[in-house]
Amino acid sequence: MLQQAKTRWRGEVATLLAVFLLLCSSAFAQRNPEKDKVERLNRTTSPAPTAKPAPKKQPNSPPPAPPKPPAVVPKEPPTTAPPPAVEKETVAAPEKPAEPQRCGSLTIDFAALKTDVSEDSELHFYINDTEWQKRRVESDGKVILEEIPEGRMMLRIEHPMIDSFSRPYTIAADEPESISPEFNIVRGKITVVSEKAARVLLTGDKRTIAQTTDEDGRAVFYLKLGAVYHLKVMKDGYLLKEESPVRADPEPMEISVALVEIAKKPR
Repeated sequence: MLQQAKTRWRGEVATLLAVFLLLCSSAFAQRNPEKDKVERLNRTTSPAPTAKPAPKKQPNSPPPAPPKPPAVVPKEPPTTAPPPAVEKETVAAPEKPAEPQRCGSLTIDFAALKTDVSEDSELHFYINDTEWQKRRVESDGKVILEEIPEGRMMLRIEHPMIDSFSRPYTIAADEPESISPEFNIVRGKITVVSEKAARVLLTGDKRTIAQTTDEDGRAVFYLKLGAVYHLKVMKDGYLLKEESPVRADPEPMEISVALVEIAKKPR
């Protein structure tokens, strides 16, 4: 049985091989050698490019516009820093010389006080609240204030005998001014004359006032009007001298006190 199977298998293989050979021979017989040669040449050479036909010109058509040139963008100039500003030297105009201050003077007569106070150290003058030192005294006791600026000013006078005196005046450079004020007297002037360097005491009005006489033996007091005082004058080597009453009046008063020297005991 095995032998039969092998025989049948061999027969089928032979049949299949015969069919294959038959098919190959028929395919080879149908091929054209020339045609195969041409096909091989066509595959090895590339076909030549075909030129496109030129476009036909249409009648009465305008010529094509020439191409526009590319737009030219102007180049900006390189920016450079401006040069530093040069300061111009300013020449100051020459200043006009200041005009000199025009000044005038004022003469003051103190006759209303009935005493000479022109040389009194307690007499003060103020112009616009500034104490005025530029003054001179005339032989008749008048005081002249000098170099007062021209124009309106306020004069104030202070002295122990009077209330503060204040008045406005106008000073002109070309017209010297003179005044004789009426003062309100509030204290009386008492002058004690005695020995040089003597001690003088006035007691009254609930107080005691003491002074020492100057080189001329004088001591000046300004006392409240109507007040009554007790006077004492003393000096080493002299007897005490007393006087009472001493009254202060508007009229100036001068009291002379003669001291008696104490006799020295013989040795």
